[in-house]
Amino acid sequence: MLEQRLDKPQMREQILEKTAEMFERYGVRSVTMDDIANKIAISKKTIYQHFKDKKEIVKESVRFMMDKDHCKILFCQKEAKDEIHELVMISQMFREQVKNMNPSLLFDLKKYHSEGWNVYLEMKEKCYNASIKESLERGKKSGLFRKEIDADVIARVRMVQVESGFDPDIFPSNEYDITEVQMQLFHHFLYGIVTKEGLELFEKYTQELDS
Repeated sequence: MLEQRLDKPQMREQILEKTAEMFERYGVRSVTMDDIANKIAISKKTIYQHFKDKKEIVKESVRFMMDKDHCKILFCQKEAKDEIHELVMISQMFREQVKNMNPSLLFDLKKYHSEGWNVYLEMKEKCYNASIKESLERGKKSGLFRKEIDADVIARVRMVQVESGFDPDIFPSNEYDITEVQMQLFHHFLYGIVTKEGLELFEKYTQELDS
């Protein structure tokens, strides 16, 4: 059995990894503890040895998902040729992730799981906002982003854009392709901050991806 093959830290990480996948795909509200146990092929008793209730597993799954995303962003920052390439890489990563993401994920968190939502807000500030702001500041210095933009303001606006793309009141899932919505918002964001040199690089990297 899986419980016998993994030590306690490994078992906890396995639960978080599989639970995070389920929350992303189905939303938080519809996934039960029974669903999690069946998905991992373990008993509910084993889950409760690591997490006291669903609230805790939601909270820790959000932290797990966002830590994972942050690692991907740091990888893109390290491997990118420049700030435009970095944004294109992150955009591609995000596109793949959104394809299988349930648009109700953030809505479920905010409405039904305040502790998980607070973790999201905390991690958003520390990881996403900080990463975008730092990238914008570098891009301003390299001449790829307009020098007059306020990096802090634009980073926060960018996160509001991303969140609005998942809002079912604005973009009902039966009317809009969530991936296409997010790509439209990304392009709107990028065209508003690039210089002529930045735009040329963006078009170059985009053509390379499409070829």
